[in-house]
Amino acid sequence: MRKLRVVAFDEHINAIMQTLGESGLVELIDMREKLSDWEGVLTPYSVSTEAETKPEETRKDLSASEEIIEREKQIAQAEQKLARTAKTVYLEAWVPEEHVEESIERIKKATDGNCVTSVESPSPDEKVPIVPAPLPRYLTAFEKLVYSFGHPSVGEVNPVHILAVTFPILFGIMFADVGQGALFVIFGLILTLFRRRVEVEKTGDIIRYLFISSEMFIFLGISAIFFGFVFGEFFGPSGVIHPISLGRIGPFEIGGFEPTLEPMKMLKLAILVGVVHLSLGLILKFANEIRHRHYKLAPVPICWLWLLLGGLLMWTYWGGISNISKWFAEGIFMLAGLIIVPLLLIMVFTGLEEGFMGGIGFSVEVFAETLSHTMSYSRLMALGLIHSAMNYLFLVLGGVEHGYFPLSSIPIIAVGTILVMIIEGLVVFVHTLRLHWVEWFSKFHTGEGIVFKPFKFT
Repeated sequence: MRKLRVVAFDEHINAIMQTLGESGLVELIDMREKLSDWEGVLTPYSVSTEAETKPEETRKDLSASEEIIEREKQIAQAEQKLARTAKTVYLEAWVPEEHVEESIERIKKATDGNCVTSVESPSPDEKVPIVPAPLPRYLTAFEKLVYSFGHPSVGEVNPVHILAVTFPILFGIMFADVGQGALFVIFGLILTLFRRRVEVEKTGDIIRYLFISSEMFIFLGISAIFFGFVFGEFFGPSGVIHPISLGRIGPFEIGGFEPTLEPMKMLKLAILVGVVHLSLGLILKFANEIRHRHYKLAPVPICWLWLLLGGLLMWTYWGGISNISKWFAEGIFMLAGLIIVPLLLIMVFTGLEEGFMGGIGFSVEVFAETLSHTMSYSRLMALGLIHSAMNYLFLVLGGVEHGYFPLSSIPIIAVGTILVMIIEGLVVFVHTLRLHWVEWFSKFHTGEGIVFKPFKFT
């Protein structure tokens, strides 16, 4: 993105606005306060009610006048953003780099060459608009989830592609069920099929959002099926599927157990997933600092990652809150190396950039945020247990035992499945979104980006 500066005679401003509005290549930068008086703009185009003209001619004149008034109104709005002297006009505009030459040529042509133009790179402290790269249609729903929070700033990593992977994983852990996941996939495929035959923009808001989310339903369903095999869930803990273990990482077992029977294993897995997810966010934060050339602050996310992984190691080695005394006795040297040292380094690096008190305040914030955000992922266990318990309730009501579904249980299971997919599915979706917006985005995604909005006649 480049900043274009133009100085031209006042008599050429209308021609400049006309060519810029037709091309839609630049976004004008507001140079002064906007005005709201349109009487001077609308008066020349007002239609007299006393004129004696034919109805057909009146309709044509009204249509033409309406178009002219709308265009002149947009030009007048744009002119309010310009700076003026007695005979000249000065404007600044953001222009995508690939359109700089074309924009300059159009302005010179509109002014017969009687203008002065210059192009410069934006200063580091300026908020530069971004042009989001087009994404495949199957990522549309994930794109809206990210951009509803905010657009990435210039130089920041766009998390849409990564969220398209992590979002279904977290959803699948909490909504693990082979049968209900398969229904999600079928529902998504049906929506995708109808989406190709329906004009989505002409549908209602709810139907339109469902069509937009069709591919996302497929991803969520596939993830739910996968973790359904991992935790042995088929329309609940019915006994049809036995849990499949994916392995073991120290004290953390990845699958191979039923969460309702062994909730502590599920809690450990939830914390492990949370640490991995937060670590990914800190790595992206480090990438953003390097891309912004904030080299003095670049070590902060590395030290933060050190603190996060160190806390996980202390928890797994010495135990949780019930064994906290061991942290300050036998484990004092580990505590110093894994917790205290990275906090001190965070305070030092931040203090060098923001002052001593800023460093202290931020290090305290990092410690509290690391603890609370990590524990927040325990909702993966809680909601997974609730989902399993709700399904188990309808299995008991239907008389399902040891994987055998009697015919009389089918209506009850069907009603229960619909209720669970709607109620629990919505709850799990909201909590998955919360883990991304609050816990994950806070590490690297500011959401303060400004989208490039070119001046263009509508």
